[in-house]
Amino acid sequence: MAMRRVEESVVNQGWITLQEAGINLDRNTLAAMLIRELRAALELFEQEGLAPYLFALGKAG
Repeated sequence: MAMRRVEESVVNQGWITLQEAGINLDRNTLAAMLIRELRAALELFEQEGLAPYLFALGKAG
């Protein structure tokens, strides 16, 4: 999946494409992976709330 080069005024920080990072995925595969991970995260959130995410960020109380 390749993103067209954008003007520096649009993106104000450094970035590279997935291909430049050595990751070669087509957009459908990438979309499927993102959806699968999001569904898993939402299921965990539904069952356990925000605590696992705060713990992962080192902000558990």
